[in-house]
Amino acid sequence: MLSLATGYNFSLFKDKFQVGFSILKDKTDGFYTNLYDNSDFDKQENLMLNSTFKYLFAKNWEAILITKFNEGRNNGPFSLAPDPASALENPFEVNQNATTQMVDDSENLSLVIKNTGPKINFSSQTAIQKNYRYYKTPIDGDFSPIDGVSIVNNYGEDWNTVTVWTQELRLASATTGQRLNWQVGFFGFTSDAPTRQGVYFGDDAELVGSPISNFTTINTNVATGYGFAFFGQATYSLTEKLKLTAGLRSDYEKKELTVSQELDFGQGDPLVTVPDTTGNVSYNAISPKLALAYELSNTNDLYASYSRGFRPGGLTQIGSDPSNPPLFVYDPEFSNNFEIGSKNYFFNRKMRVNVSAFISTISDVQVPGLILPDAIVVTQNAGNLTSTGVEWEINTIPMRNLSIDWSFGYTHATFDDLTLPTDGGETDFSGNRQIFTPDMTSMVAAQWTPQFFNTKEFSWIVRGEWLYFGEQFFNLENTISQDAYQIANAKFGVISDTLELTLWAKNIFDKTYIDYAYAFGPSHLGNPATFGLTAMIKFD
Repeated sequence: MLSLATGYNFSLFKDKFQVGFSILKDKTDGFYTNLYDNSDFDKQENLMLNSTFKYLFAKNWEAILITKFNEGRNNGPFSLAPDPASALENPFEVNQNATTQMVDDSENLSLVIKNTGPKINFSSQTAIQKNYRYYKTPIDGDFSPIDGVSIVNNYGEDWNTVTVWTQELRLASATTGQRLNWQVGFFGFTSDAPTRQGVYFGDDAELVGSPISNFTTINTNVATGYGFAFFGQATYSLTEKLKLTAGLRSDYEKKELTVSQELDFGQGDPLVTVPDTTGNVSYNAISPKLALAYELSNTNDLYASYSRGFRPGGLTQIGSDPSNPPLFVYDPEFSNNFEIGSKNYFFNRKMRVNVSAFISTISDVQVPGLILPDAIVVTQNAGNLTSTGVEWEINTIPMRNLSIDWSFGYTHATFDDLTLPTDGGETDFSGNRQIFTPDMTSMVAAQWTPQFFNTKEFSWIVRGEWLYFGEQFFNLENTISQDAYQIANAKFGVISDTLELTLWAKNIFDKTYIDYAYAFGPSHLGNPATFGLTAMIKFD
């Protein structure tokens, strides 16, 4: 893998106008081999262009315009094995007849306006985000060499482009040292996501269960929505050492989804099988927050907090599978989160130790699932969940230019009630673990940055990392899993405030492991041993 970056910053008009540009280019040759034609399957390239314009247009007022453009190309977006056993027994191999390039282009534009006043600070952030993602030619939908199913979604830029507008306004007390500090604000958004995707059944359609062949099921989903929230938070010093924080957020969100379906046999007009049908839902929630913080000393703090979380519900898309009906409503997810902890410095602030313990109860847990062959995501509610755990983070500087860090987390997340459909009825899976949640995670990192040949501007960097991931499951039945595994990373090179030239290695010992898998089996491996070069330079 090769990564190149450069940047340039400069000022004009006595530092009232500041400009910055950066470019990042990375390229990966790919890890997978497609046995169908013995080709590299997943070569990827990304180009990122960023710019920042900062203008001090009046006393205590500033405007910041930020632009970000990303151009991604992936020549193997579905690098999936049919099941975990196949992925591990034949690592980094696929056998697919329909290959393509995925185009993933995104644009982000934001404008921030800030005012720093004697009593009140004001900020406004307006942003638009746009993402256009499609496959240049049909992509394999059955993960095999047969001409069974392929996915078509190159219907022009009017489709498969997601656009989101956001606006945030915030007022806050200007002086942080006073007894009462507060902030209030507003957040709003609109979203527009028209998608059009075809599922083509080829000459071998009978092998995937279709009685007819050489036709395309075209599914159209036009999703729109808007929402807004008002929020406020205040921190009051009850004593010199004890602080109380209270907050409240009120959310409202509305979603609308229009679905339709057509059959295209390649001749004449497509046959409409599902006419335009529209559903809409709306949700609102009140989310409180409460926290106490006590200062034992200048370097030791204790805290306890409670917060209520909210994730809105929605509507399911239309697909080719009749067992997953469109416009099915899934409910919002709510959580109650409790946490206690301690933040500490020791040895003249050369060691930082943060420790916390938490418990969360979650109702109507939302679980997204990938539906094939359409490759659409359908969200369903999956019962109630309780998650408990502990975390700590230790950062030390035992000697000059040397830092050692250790982070650790333990999570026990199980369903209190979970009933799933099985052959012949329903089965109680209460007590099963939450998906995509390792029971333990840990990282140890050591970094040494001595001077580069007695120069003040440059330093060597020597860094090593050890990461541990505990057992995790990928389906609610807990039949697809990845055992605990460890990986090691390293970096070596020269760095400064304006330059980086480093060689790095990830997964040095080439551990083979499942990165993620879907409930019906298809599995993707984590990257093998990877070596690369990063070159970055910034001009001022």
